[in-house]
Amino acid sequence: MTSHHVKLNFVTLRFRPQHGFRICIEQVSHHPPISAIHAESTTGLWRLNVAIHPKLSFWGKHISVTPKGQVTVELYSRKEIYTWNHADVIIHNIIIGTIWIERVGTIKIVNHSNKHKVQLNFKKCGWFGTAGLHRVEGCLTNNEKKKLVSLYGKWNQVLYSTDPQTYELHLANRQGEQAEEKNGKEEKWEEGDDEEKKPDEKCPEITRLPNSTELWLQERRLEKTEENYFFSHFTMLLNEQLSPERMRTLPPTDCRFRPDMRYMEMGDLDGATAAKSALEEKQRETTYRMKKSGEHWKPRWFKECTHPQTGNSDWIYVGGYWDRNFTRCPDIF
Repeated sequence: MTSHHVKLNFVTLRFRPQHGFRICIEQVSHHPPISAIHAESTTGLWRLNVAIHPKLSFWGKHISVTPKGQVTVELYSRKEIYTWNHADVIIHNIIIGTIWIERVGTIKIVNHSNKHKVQLNFKKCGWFGTAGLHRVEGCLTNNEKKKLVSLYGKWNQVLYSTDPQTYELHLANRQGEQAEEKNGKEEKWEEGDDEEKKPDEKCPEITRLPNSTELWLQERRLEKTEENYFFSHFTMLLNEQLSPERMRTLPPTDCRFRPDMRYMEMGDLDGATAAKSALEEKQRETTYRMKKSGEHWKPRWFKECTHPQTGNSDWIYVGGYWDRNFTRCPDIF
């Protein structure tokens, strides 16, 4: 792949023996920005491959992010391969007010072994009240399009499954209640309104229906989570500095060596700004040198090719990262 600009080719390694997996991430393209992810079980149970190509749209008060690309999971013990797309993200109050996000759109999950499919619909927050905020609904169908399981919950709290008959009855009851309450009692909320009217985590909890199974539950949040962007414990560790011995096993392009990010985490905004400017200047110099010599940049650990199941273009891990041979990595920091 040819890039018109030399990118900061961040390659990052995560190895969690206690969790039984390892992961490699590379920004395989700078223009347009595309990130490729490969994760695998250390015991050979599964493999994950992800490509994310975010498309941003600015709408004045909010930004809409459409993350193109797909996710592939291979379960070796079950001999199953799953693929699915990403849901859209809307970031509200980017200029004034407290920033909050919602996920909207549809995710379609396909089991390529038996052709079963799941369609998850991420509901957009309504203008009247906040009951629909973060709500997700969907169903599992077989290759004959027969509904086998219904799914419901909130993507940031909990996800349940139940039989289709129970959920259809619930939908009918809910529609009847909404028809009765459609008299303007709830106050309309708009972006820029007072903070106490903004949709937040205090929205009504999901009611657990009969015959339901809990599929996923959000882990307990860390203390002072609001001060740390609501990051999970795993997210907080993504840019941690390891011991000197472990740091020497990383490629020079690993994001944990990025100086502006380190300054930012230490609270030194002036240092972060200066380091970022130096990185951008080094990037421009490298771009000019490569253009003059006719050299073209290409990813180190991923290759763009046709996905064997979907037939779409995808970024696939080509191997070699765990050999720890980083001689081909550029000097970007």
